[in-house]
Amino acid sequence: MATSPAALLIVAAAWLAPAPAAVPVEQAAEALAVRPPAPSLADVFPESVPAAIDAFAFAPLGERWSDWGAATAKTATILYLPDAPATRQREAIRTLRGAVAQLDAAAADPRFSAIRPALRDLRGPLERRALLAEAALDARAAAESVSIETARRGANERLSDAMAALRAELATIPGGDRWLQVARADRLDAIAAGQTGPSVHRTLSALVHDLADPTIYAPEQAAFLARPEWRRLASIADVRLALVTYSGDDARPADGATVAIRQFVAAFERFESDATDEAARALAGAAADLAAVAPRAGEALLDLIDDLYDGDNVRIAIGEDFLRRFIAQTRKERGAISQVMFGARVRGVQETDVDVDVDVVPEVGAARFDVVLRGLATTETVSRTRQARVETTGRHRFEARKTLVYDGTRFRNGRTTVDVDPFLRNTRINTIYDDVAGGLLRDVIQREAFAEAGRRQPAALARAERELESNLRPQLDRQLTEQFDVVNLRAGGALRRRATNLGLAPSRESISSTEREMRIFVRLSDQDELAGTPAPRRPIAEDGVVAQVHQSAMNNSADRLNLAGRTVTPDELGVIVTEFAGELFGRDIAPLTPSEPSVGEEPPPTLTFAASDPIRVCFEANRLVLIVRVGLAAPANEDGTSGEDVPPQRVSIPFDVTLTETGEVVLTRGGLSVAPLGRPESRFRQQAIGRVLRSRLGDAIPEESVVPARTVVATDARTRIKLRLASLELADGWATAVLR
Repeated sequence: MATSPAALLIVAAAWLAPAPAAVPVEQAAEALAVRPPAPSLADVFPESVPAAIDAFAFAPLGERWSDWGAATAKTATILYLPDAPATRQREAIRTLRGAVAQLDAAAADPRFSAIRPALRDLRGPLERRALLAEAALDARAAAESVSIETARRGANERLSDAMAALRAELATIPGGDRWLQVARADRLDAIAAGQTGPSVHRTLSALVHDLADPTIYAPEQAAFLARPEWRRLASIADVRLALVTYSGDDARPADGATVAIRQFVAAFERFESDATDEAARALAGAAADLAAVAPRAGEALLDLIDDLYDGDNVRIAIGEDFLRRFIAQTRKERGAISQVMFGARVRGVQETDVDVDVDVVPEVGAARFDVVLRGLATTETVSRTRQARVETTGRHRFEARKTLVYDGTRFRNGRTTVDVDPFLRNTRINTIYDDVAGGLLRDVIQREAFAEAGRRQPAALARAERELESNLRPQLDRQLTEQFDVVNLRAGGALRRRATNLGLAPSRESISSTEREMRIFVRLSDQDELAGTPAPRRPIAEDGVVAQVHQSAMNNSADRLNLAGRTVTPDELGVIVTEFAGELFGRDIAPLTPSEPSVGEEPPPTLTFAASDPIRVCFEANRLVLIVRVGLAAPANEDGTSGEDVPPQRVSIPFDVTLTETGEVVLTRGGLSVAPLGRPESRFRQQAIGRVLRSRLGDAIPEESVVPARTVVATDARTRIKLRLASLELADGWATAVLR
């Protein structure tokens, strides 16, 4: 058998290469022993799989997906096994990414349109857990290389910052400095300044124990110790405690990182469940703690927050055909011509056929489109002088193009260009010399007259071009100025000013245009608030508007209602909401007419909202879940004594969302669920509270509500466009609506 030259070279190189030195078996074993396995997700991930990706979460996909769902759920379980090595967990992450890609493909497949909301509702949580697992593994690996001195120094700085924030908060409360004893302020200051010794462990462990569950205290004290400043202090104290050396030098920097990552994962799951402000602060705080203890490890989690929760939460795409409905028109105009041109009196008629169209132009940083006016002007004129009468027909084609740019605040006019292609033809000429010599010279005179008219035609064409251009340019400018001045007034500066006054001004905007649509993506949130997750693939509606709204936009807006800690009646709540909406949209909105209770019927309950996160909205698979943290203020007893209030609870109210053929949204209420905000006083009392809230709130909320989903958009006094909700889909925190 022949041997190739390449094979011969390989054999020669192997023959000539020096033999490697033999390594004793004991030395090889020792080398392997000093190289510990990479840290896994044990101690940072919970041991139970979150409900969003457990085996039951795959059931809505149906029987056809059962085997695939069982296999994927089993793979997800590997991330939560305490004895699974990091290598196996990273392999599971790669498998889950493949599953996410399969869900994406299925959601885009028309054959699975019936279960698309369920596909998307599973796809998002699955991808986010895979990304969380990968970031946590990367963070744990990066923390291994940090020195214990660096970790302690960073934790001390964070401890000092937490104490400063707590002192600032206590300074605003009468007698608040007395709480510094509970915080062990002087001893924590010493630890933050670098104190070492056995007392460090005693101080930190006692503080962490005391703040681990504030509900063990009296209700007023528990509410006070649940404030963000106290929770932040407890979190960093727990991280610093993991870095204490109290029994030999057995503290490792990775121990503090492990605590910070574990806190991050817990906050992640809380935020995924109902997106509370507390969980958002805990996410950011744990990532910052980790960055202080192990900078490279902290970057992994900070990047994860940016990737998952710092996106746009309102995305609007306006199709080119929809814009055309505002502006496009076809019209025919007829007018008389009477003018003096080159010493001749010109009279006649002009008919103009005009088409107004829209052409969206690709642009980044703004949305740009051209309004194009195309047409044909046909003229029939007679020019008279003392010597001749000339009949002329004209067919002048023209195109006027004006650029409009939307920069996020208003539509601005760009330049206007006009292109005219004039054409004139002299059809008949009569002169006073036609009958000279009995008309014998008529042919000669006619030829000379047509020749002379032809020599003057370039000047006539140039004048016709100038006149058309001078008429078209101001006509187009005037029409668009009138239309878009109204739009700018309603949707531009005025709306933005009102939104800013209400704290709803976008913190980030992305305006662009493609060849077929305008895109307006905004982030409605403050710096301390989280926003949208990556948006699902949106449908294309060139003849309509596609709007995608993330639940964070609704929740951040709900915070501006300032309901936290307030006690209101349902009627007062309706006034608050309608006044807020009226202020935002600049119009008076009539509140709902309060209904009088029937004889023997209990009056509407008085609601007491919790001090934080009073209202939250979650979008699931075609379901809206309203989460209110609310209690009931009891009316006075007949003897004048005060009744027993129902403390705020977490009340979850689900609504199935369906769309009728006429474009109306139907909300069908499901059963209410009630859970305590902290540790209940007793199981029996909690059951009684749940029954009361389910009964009173259930009676106050109708089982079915119909929301009209039609609106009228006006650009000027003549243009009225009716919009109908053509489709609506809720999944994985996003509501996607198509309006036509």
